[in-house]
Formats: sequence, C-alpha cells, structure tokens
Amino acid sequence: MKLFYKARTCDVKIVGPAVAIKDRLSSRKVTPIKALEAIENAQKGAILVRSIENVSCDEASKIALFGGIMAYASKVKGLGGAVLDGGFRDLAKCKMLAFPFFQEVLFPQTLLEGRRL
Repeated sequence: MKLFYKARTCDVKIVGPAVAIKDRLSSRKVTPIKALEAIENAQKGAILVRSIENVSCDEASKIALFGGIMAYASKVKGLGGAVLDGGFRDLAKCKMLAFPFFQEVLFPQTLLEGRRL
C-alpha cells in the first residue's frame, strides 16, 4: 500500500480497528463477497482497508474497490471509514453520505468497463 492517501469525501481523521481485505484479480465475473461479509461482520467504528494482491499501482488504480452501495452499507453498519489501495466510483453519492474514505487515485469508470475482482 502507498504511504499517502487523500480524503475523498470529507475532511476528517479516522481511527479504529482495521478490517483488512486483500482482493485478487479474477478472469470471471464475481461479487466482492469478502468485502460485503467484512462490512456485515465489522464492529461499529471499524475501518475497512482494501487492497489488491499482485498488481501494479497503475493497474490497481483502474479497478473500483468501493462506491456508493458499499459506502451506504458501511455507513448503515456504523463503520468509521475506509482506506482503499485501488480505485473507486460514485464520488457524489459517497460525499452525500459523508462516509469518510481515503484513496490515492480517482476512478471514473464503472467496474463493467474495467477488470473484475
């Protein structure tokens, strides 16, 4: 993971126990079950940390790990925020929810246009 991340939705600091998820690339269409289960099972205030194994920083930036639906689910479950080593989408929805997340590179495409996890 990179050493510097930018706040993308709100200017706050986040602190809490980390719930780490390492994704792997797949050649087939799959649902991000590990991330959804982590959100469902996380304790209130936990920080979701997602990264992709064995890919370059450039390739990781082209894969959305987070978006409006996961931000909504995380907010409802009471998570404290998210740190992403990859791309994201639905920035306007995430800002509207005021769910804090930090990430290096903006990702404008949908997952359908990029590679799947």
